[in-house]
Amino acid sequence: LYAVRKEVMNKYKKSLLIGMILGDGSIKKQIRGNKIYGHFSMTHQAKQKDYIEYKADLLAWCLNQKKPTVSNYQSQTQFGFVDYYKVSKMHSYFRVLRKWIYPNDKKCISRKILNYLTPQAIAIWYMDDGGINKLRQKSGRFSCEMRISTYFSEEEADDFISYFNEKWNIQAKKRYSKKTNSFYMAFSTKESQKLDDLIGEYIISSLKYKLPSTWNPRALDTQKSDDIV
Repeated sequence: LYAVRKEVMNKYKKSLLIGMILGDGSIKKQIRGNKIYGHFSMTHQAKQKDYIEYKADLLAWCLNQKKPTVSNYQSQTQFGFVDYYKVSKMHSYFRVLRKWIYPNDKKCISRKILNYLTPQAIAIWYMDDGGINKLRQKSGRFSCEMRISTYFSEEEADDFISYFNEKWNIQAKKRYSKKTNSFYMAFSTKESQKLDDLIGEYIISSLKYKLPSTWNPRALDTQKSDDIV
């Protein structure tokens, strides 16, 4: 990672920023004086504090600036107060990325954007929006299904499928969500193992339970399907 020149917004750094935006990150347009900036923000629950710290470090490295503040706040939910951590950063380069990823003020996952992704950027996207379904069958054999639960239009889903197949030789399949009237992506046991091989080294320790290579003993004690997100 650190072999990449720090002073240049090169393709590798751009890829990491895109990975953060495709998942839980977002960019809003903000005007200060006569200048237009992009305001990037991301939020995670307290149990993922180490993960947002990791992304804040990456953000600082990509922009060649000091690490942004990771702030804590509470929000009331139906289950009581929940702790969250948030990072916000304003930078002129986010305005450029917003034009690419929000062409009509709506996040769009085009093939052009996907072509920038590196394995580490895909890992960030998966850590944000990914999960795994682990199943022990009656025969005693185990199967799994990794998922990326970003919600796609059908056109975006088809672009995603062709990208993963052509670039990484990994076959994804689209699943329809009635609740959102959109699609999410899933990988069979065999293809999940390929995806694990591609991104596994970039998954931080506390989130490795999302990988098929790191089985969660609790999930294996049952013969029914367990979604682990």
